[in-house]
Amino acid sequence: MKILVPYPSAHDKKSVITLLFDNLIPLLKEKIDIKILRLVYQSTSIDTSSYENDPVNQVLDIHDYKNAVELVKKEKPDIIYANPYPGFIDFAFSTAGKSLNIPVINLIFQEPGDLPKFALYKSYMTKFFQNSIPSEGDSSKKTAMGRGKFITYKFLFMLKTLAATKMNPLKIAYILILFLKFYLFPPLMDRRLAISIHFLQNEVMKEKLISLGFDQKSLIVTGNPLYDKFFQKTLTKEPSKNRLVRILFAPDTLYEFGEWTKEQRNSAIENIVKKINKEKNEFDLTVKIHPSATILSDYQAIIHQIDPKIPVYQEGGVQDFLDKIDVLISFTSSSSSVVYSMLAVVPIIICNFVDLGKREKFLEKGLAYECRTPDELVPLIKKAINENPTTKEKRDQYVKEFLYRDDGKAAQR
Repeated sequence: MKILVPYPSAHDKKSVITLLFDNLIPLLKEKIDIKILRLVYQSTSIDTSSYENDPVNQVLDIHDYKNAVELVKKEKPDIIYANPYPGFIDFAFSTAGKSLNIPVINLIFQEPGDLPKFALYKSYMTKFFQNSIPSEGDSSKKTAMGRGKFITYKFLFMLKTLAATKMNPLKIAYILILFLKFYLFPPLMDRRLAISIHFLQNEVMKEKLISLGFDQKSLIVTGNPLYDKFFQKTLTKEPSKNRLVRILFAPDTLYEFGEWTKEQRNSAIENIVKKINKEKNEFDLTVKIHPSATILSDYQAIIHQIDPKIPVYQEGGVQDFLDKIDVLISFTSSSSSVVYSMLAVVPIIICNFVDLGKREKFLEKGLAYECRTPDELVPLIKKAINENPTTKEKRDQYVKEFLYRDDGKAAQR
């Protein structure tokens, strides 16, 4: 069986998609011969030769194909993995799959489009004028409006795909108007973008999609395979060797995805690091940034100008640090870093210095403390150590409501 999986970042970089299929592939291999067609779509061509002899993974470069229909006809996947959201590449491949009677599947683990309209408009404009593409990491070449040019490339790829399906020009015009509506008037979930099967993280999502007109038969609640390995192992906290409070700062990718300006990101990081660094006699700081959507040198430049001894990690996931930390600091409660910390019952502080008007689920549920100004940070860290807002009872209730089950069998389901 061949499964075509579009990757917005390098195929060997850790991301939600790579982690998902890392959990699925071993289970699939027990039942069938499996081949993952990893289609990388980046601003420039990549070298695909290193995976030529891999029995499971085959790396494809989007620049070798004119449109999604041509690619699907040539590579002949049995299943396509694509989001039911208004993204140009995802929609191109879901449309190609439907036109060629190939099932399209996806795991939905969060609802997109929860930003207020003003923040969304600002996000789109910020993205378009960025000179580099954060998801491509340090390999991204900085060119004038580099990200805008790549967005244009993806848009044209989608248009060519729609034309290749022999779609009526009036219907193409309707789709373009529909896309414009999605981006101007969220939310972005719409039954007209529905695919063959939607695997869902929880029952709440199922009820929401049914209310939006999605076919109930296409909705299967499984939980999220990303957390399977975490649920399957026992976490043992390592004692602090130097008796300092061990703090992990995991900044979200709000700048990389256009919700913050670079100045807002830099200011927030500087304020947090400076406040903690002044308390070296009490605190030990480590920084963990996103493994694929960030540029390591950017974060090192910000942090090391304050203290070059502060370690900044990009490889791996936050779950690799949870047995060695006492407090986690982040910008929002929407990242997997915060979810992993909550599951490990680690105290969480959300530094909400730039109010985007988003619903902060962890704050609503009392699972984290909110820090609105840098001056509140140090007192909140001390409070979190003595009064952890994340209790086992709250953690278990969150799992039941939002993660379905904690049995580590979401991938099997």
